Amino acid sequence: MKFKNFFILLGITILLFFVISGAKMSYLSIQVNHKIEGQSIPPISLYRVLLKDFMVQMTTPITASRDVGLPEIRLYLPQKAQNSLMSDPPSSTKKWKKALMIYPDGKLRPIKTRIRGDNPINWAFDKKSWRIKLRKKNLINNVRSFDYVLPNELYFAGNYLSYSLGRKAGLLAPRSRLVELFINEKSRGIYLEVERLDESFLRNNGTMPVNLYKGEQIHGDQSLFTDIALLGNPGLWKKISTFNQLPEEDFSDLAFFLDLIRRAINSEEDFDRLKSVARFSDWARFAAFQALVQGWSNERKHNLRLVYDPWRGSVKPVVHDTQGFKAGDRLSEPRLNVDTHSLLTLYHTSSEFLQEKYQFLYDFLVTGLLLQGIDDINSIYPLLKRSFSRDPFRYQESYANNMAEQTPVSQNDLDILWKSLLNYMRGIQKNFLNQLSEKPSFQWIQQKGRIGFVIDGPIPVDRVTISFTDDSTAPEIIKWDADGNGKNSPADIAIPFRREDNQIHIDATWIANHVASSSPSPYTYDFTESQFEIKPTQFWLIMDQQISPDFIIAANALTGKSFKVEKGSNLGGTPSRWNKPVFHESEMTPETWEGELEVEGTRILEKPVRILAGTTLKMGSGASLIFKNKLQVEGTNNAPVKVIPASPEIAWGAFVLHGQKTANSTLSYLMAEGGSGRILESARYIAMLSIHETQNVEFRNLTLKNNSAFDDMMHVVYSKNIRMHNCLFENAFSDSLDVDFSEISINGCRINYSGNDGIDLMSSKALVQASNIQSSGDKGISVGERSEVLIFNTQLINNKIGVESKEASISYIVNSDLINNEMQISAYKKNWRYHLGGTVLAEKTIFQSSRNSFEADKNSEIKIFDSSFFPEIPKKSRGVTWDKLSKKSKQRKSTSAILNPTIAAIIKNQSLQINAGIRGVIQ
Repeated sequence: MKFKNFFILLGITILLFFVISGAKMSYLSIQVNHKIEGQSIPPISLYRVLLKDFMVQMTTPITASRDVGLPEIRLYLPQKAQNSLMSDPPSSTKKWKKALMIYPDGKLRPIKTRIRGDNPINWAFDKKSWRIKLRKKNLINNVRSFDYVLPNELYFAGNYLSYSLGRKAGLLAPRSRLVELFINEKSRGIYLEVERLDESFLRNNGTMPVNLYKGEQIHGDQSLFTDIALLGNPGLWKKISTFNQLPEEDFSDLAFFLDLIRRAINSEEDFDRLKSVARFSDWARFAAFQALVQGWSNERKHNLRLVYDPWRGSVKPVVHDTQGFKAGDRLSEPRLNVDTHSLLTLYHTSSEFLQEKYQFLYDFLVTGLLLQGIDDINSIYPLLKRSFSRDPFRYQESYANNMAEQTPVSQNDLDILWKSLLNYMRGIQKNFLNQLSEKPSFQWIQQKGRIGFVIDGPIPVDRVTISFTDDSTAPEIIKWDADGNGKNSPADIAIPFRREDNQIHIDATWIANHVASSSPSPYTYDFTESQFEIKPTQFWLIMDQQISPDFIIAANALTGKSFKVEKGSNLGGTPSRWNKPVFHESEMTPETWEGELEVEGTRILEKPVRILAGTTLKMGSGASLIFKNKLQVEGTNNAPVKVIPASPEIAWGAFVLHGQKTANSTLSYLMAEGGSGRILESARYIAMLSIHETQNVEFRNLTLKNNSAFDDMMHVVYSKNIRMHNCLFENAFSDSLDVDFSEISINGCRINYSGNDGIDLMSSKALVQASNIQSSGDKGISVGERSEVLIFNTQLINNKIGVESKEASISYIVNSDLINNEMQISAYKKNWRYHLGGTVLAEKTIFQSSRNSFEADKNSEIKIFDSSFFPEIPKKSRGVTWDKLSKKSKQRKSTSAILNPTIAAIIKNQSLQINAGIRGVIQ
């Protein structure tokens, strides 16, 4: 009887198990398949998944490695909080819960966490994707928020490699690594850790806080009842970082960019403007990277992330969820070009863009970028195997992604798939290198006295040399027959060439048409991933003399290897609108300006410019000059170059140097006053004198006065080796000199009566020497956001604050005078993105003020060595210290001729001559 009752009880227990688990699975099925449009998981047997994972969990304690594997992330989250996150998914998964985490230093600290992702794969099963948010005061490597993404075979190592290779390729890409996640001391297996894209990401990657846009139109992000092509509608985007000089709801920059794409399809003027906003150098690098990793998931409807930087005036792509090296692609030939969205569809019709793309890709291959990726993942594979042995949810990953045959569930599976990945990467390296290094498909043709070329395949061709017979007369003119009418006409484009005996060396690059094999509208989403087809393309030449070629040679434009061009008979198609011969950039003759010139509106100068001594530029209301090439201002002491308002009461705009072509400019005896700034649709110039994205620019005897309306009198951003000698800044409306993400030296300058700061540094390096900064409305020198400055042999007088150092910045003050500043030195932390405040080290400096006030918060420090205080030594305060060599004194003779070792190293590094026997300024 007892035996019978046992079986009855067992049967009831089993029945209840199936009833309860069946009800839970039915509920789960409803949650994952019917709650949000576009969300579902593939049809699978939930019992099969649960039972197989149950068996793995039973055997894992026996089979798992006991050795440390991948870097460990240890979270502690109460079960009650986990239950709450799953109370009503997916909405409940977004609610932050308190948790604890072990930091890299071994300390346990409070954090917040939640489940991430709308796709049911991220939250429906036992193994979930997670997002953590750290406290502002406890960042890790200046990052506050991380995602822990579920791996599957599609991007088990592919996304990790995509992020890693993207950063090495010079693209904006978040830091990532493969880790083993533990929750409440139980291993949850392998995850991909990725830093969140936000303002901190921009700052950590040398970019100003600007608009970072998220384009996502799948799952919960999808807008209903509208076309979901992201590049067709700015209303489909969200901001994940905001440019703080405009309202958060302002999307005008993105709207301008998307409209420009549309207009550029049919307008040469707009196409040229688009090239300056979505620069070929940025997008060709990104397209080459996509080919390298065989990942095109950043496409028409999702995974687009864009940085719109008004200081560069450009839009850059960000590597996000690229999903490179997909398993499903490993049996097919790697693809050079895939049609992903309307911008790159348009750009792939441009010969100039294609030349840059293939050059980037070739350079990636020959420098071994992909091979570095192979070495990288090979080095972590032993660690990954140990962590994999502890993963209790292998079948969930396998079945939830509907790729059971391509997802490892055993160590043997892992070995096979890992080997497959490495072989695939080596195959891409070999295939592309061979393909781009081979002899191009290039022939010459002749018809009715005309000579032409027919090119096929991806390889660009240059260095075409035509050798002609002795009885031919060398032409004086060679043009590309752009309109195809067979005769010289205004639409034809002159081709630069050199004559050498009986040879013509043509200075141009030729590329075949790339045509989208399917033609989706730029503003609709095509679910197929189509390649570009490369078509034979013919280019006819128009010459003023008929020649008979003896032979023709050319070169692979990527390798430089020459080959003989065979004569052919097959014609090709007409070059597409933006497929033109690409001319090698030649040195342009500068424009020369002299005398008295009137300037109205905004002039953008693409050519080099010389401005001769004594020239006066009379600027109309709001008038601006934007120099995009080398500028030589040749003023003298007796005949300076002046930039002044045409009418004294009306402010003009900005005098701008922008771009790498302005490198090595020299501006001598330039006097500018009465300017303000200029805001364009794509770029912002917030100073009367604005210096953007350049290097090796020298200013000698610069005088700036009386600007208005805008933040700065002079603004330097994204620039290196800017040198200023004997400059004068006077009566600035706000800051006199604002330096962001740049390197600058300031020698012998005077900065007087600034409305705000004399010099304002953000994420920059500066040397300020032999200068005088006085009567600033706020700081004499403001040093912020990981900046470093050496203030040497300089006077700071009558400023509200002499020197202020903040946000992980360091200031060195040596042989300087700080006199009658309301506060001599201030150091503090106010921005949570930086884990430290400011540091100031002062050596052999004179501090003279009725108060001699110094202030440092708990995150900062001010240290003073061998210096003088007068009339009184300041009161002791937290974070402010001075050594025994410092004393109350007017005496300029130092106590010791020895420098603090840290300061001595800084002085030596700057190659400065110092007299360590005196305090205060040397001269």
